[in-house]
Amino acid sequence: MNVQIQNLYSGSYHLLDDADNDAMLLRSAVTLNSGDFKSTGWLPLSFITDTPGGKTGVGDLALFDPLVFNKS
Repeated sequence: MNVQIQNLYSGSYHLLDDADNDAMLLRSAVTLNSGDFKSTGWLPLSFITDTPGGKTGVGDLALFDPLVFNKS
């Protein structure tokens, strides 16, 4: 299992003076092994901390979970 924290910053926008964007991305990965298959799931969640429009909050939560089957 691992947890990553990443800051995503955009310093400027075209045709917008003094506008920037900042978000924090929290990502977790878990690997599960059971019999003939292996599953590694990622769960990313973003926190928007600054936007040109002034809106902040929690972004989308997504689940990415591919399965790998071991066959000879």
